[in-house]
Amino acid sequence: MSLPQDTKHKTLARTRSELAHRSWNLGLAIAFTMFPFSFIFANGHMQWMLIRDVPAAMASWRGRGLLGWVRHPQSASACQRL
Repeated sequence: MSLPQDTKHKTLARTRSELAHRSWNLGLAIAFTMFPFSFIFANGHMQWMLIRDVPAAMASWRGRGLLGWVRHPQSASACQRL
């Protein structure tokens, strides 16, 4: 039994879209998780950019990172359903 050509193209396009979404989601989850730990070197000392200076913003970034980590397995299961 063969599928119509149009169905194959739609399935392939949907799979590519889901994989791209999953990759972006993982990348943003990593970035949002690590951003509060960013630092610079100034005057021979390491300075934390966000944790000490703006703890409320750090909590916001960490929350966004957590949301990305929670959504990543969901996007993986969407890819498996295809």
